[in-house]
Amino acid sequence: MVLGEDQPTTAREWTQRGNALAADKQWQPAIAAFTEAIKLAPKRSELYVNRAVAYEKLGDWKAAEAECTTAIKYNFEDTRAFLQRAIARSEQGENEAAFEDASRAARMEPDNAQCVFIRFLTASRAGRFDLGHTAGETYIGIQGWADPFAPYVALLNYVALRRAGNESAADSILAEAAASLPANVWPAPVIHYLRGQIDAETMLSLAPDRDRETLARYYLGFKEWLGGDSAKAREQFEWIRAHGDHDFLQFKLAGDYLKELGAAAQKASPTSKE
Repeated sequence: MVLGEDQPTTAREWTQRGNALAADKQWQPAIAAFTEAIKLAPKRSELYVNRAVAYEKLGDWKAAEAECTTAIKYNFEDTRAFLQRAIARSEQGENEAAFEDASRAARMEPDNAQCVFIRFLTASRAGRFDLGHTAGETYIGIQGWADPFAPYVALLNYVALRRAGNESAADSILAEAAASLPANVWPAPVIHYLRGQIDAETMLSLAPDRDRETLARYYLGFKEWLGGDSAKAREQFEWIRAHGDHDFLQFKLAGDYLKELGAAAQKASPTSKE
């Protein structure tokens, strides 16, 4: 129980306290507050999801998954429950189950950018590159290019299509994004770099803060990976893991590429063949 003066007396008040604590990144007290709310309203699915998010911030993926499963038991239409369970399962290596959860969330809310981003991550980890772009296509079709997340979705679609071996479709999505986004609006420099219109140095010079540099270096690393230069790709992904924004999808993806590069290097080494 959360100690202190003026204790809340309703589930709503405990939820408000939990949200305030979570906003201040006080995860354990937030969990305690959400627990008190659940005692008063045990069938409200969103309370379990709130507690799941706090567990995820603490790296307790198993507890987060259990919370989401309970939320789904009470409300099978809770998109956040499926989305957060996808994240928790993905972090535990349950890639197929995570992809299924993320796909369901994306079907439930096709205009939700976070659903698209997490579905891309889980599709990538499950090796489903042939399906990694489909939710993004639906999202752009609904929201249009005026949506602020559309160019970021297009970039992820480019990656999925290239990894699926569909270079022409990948180039088409970049061309459409470039035509729809003003040249001086981020992430236009990343799109122009991938299309060969500017070089890496110019792209990085147009990424003055850590968030933009995280994004820029991910696509720089991906292009090096596509070109077969593992050393240069690893350099970019290692920078992201050392200096990038931990909340970015690209931070997780960079870690995945480093694992993939490491596995490929080990497989190719002479000692691995003995």
